[in-house]
Amino acid sequence: MTQNDVFQPISLQRPVSAKLLLLFGFVLLGLVFGSLLGQFVAASMVGVPLNEFQKVINQPSSYPNSWLAIIVLQGVSALVGFCTSAWLYLRLIERTTLAAIAPPLHPTVLYGLIAIVTVSAFPFNGWVAEWNQNLHFPEPIDSLFRTEEKKLALVTKFLTEFNEPWQLVVGLIVIALIPAIGEEL
Repeated sequence: MTQNDVFQPISLQRPVSAKLLLLFGFVLLGLVFGSLLGQFVAASMVGVPLNEFQKVINQPSSYPNSWLAIIVLQGVSALVGFCTSAWLYLRLIERTTLAAIAPPLHPTVLYGLIAIVTVSAFPFNGWVAEWNQNLHFPEPIDSLFRTEEKKLALVTKFLTEFNEPWQLVVGLIVIALIPAIGEEL
């Protein structure tokens, strides 16, 4: 053993399963923290106490500024839950940067692969959506799930009705850009 061998840092190679569990833990903690932070900010935007913010989500048309509050909740939750937690995992666990994980492909090849994968996924997405609609659980659970699904459909419709151009821009950032970046991370 040489003197250089003594001073080399020990490389901690974790199994893939351990890395996945750590990433899952980071994302779970990020989603909890992001949701709490988002609810705190959103509740203050509509002027309701934090413990009553669920009423805003269930009946958004009854509160002024509820569209902005709920979209801010979604944005903060996704930004902290997916983007920040993935970045922290890369920095603290993998000890790498975002640039180091970028694929070494020419942009034209990369865009072509993205287009092929996207188009190839359409049939699978349709199948999963159809399967989800036809999935039934035992009666007390099935009724609960269907009721919650209807409530969430109303909130989704409320959030995707843009009355002003700035709402479209904010909606695209929160609904499309932030989740896409988080997913890729």
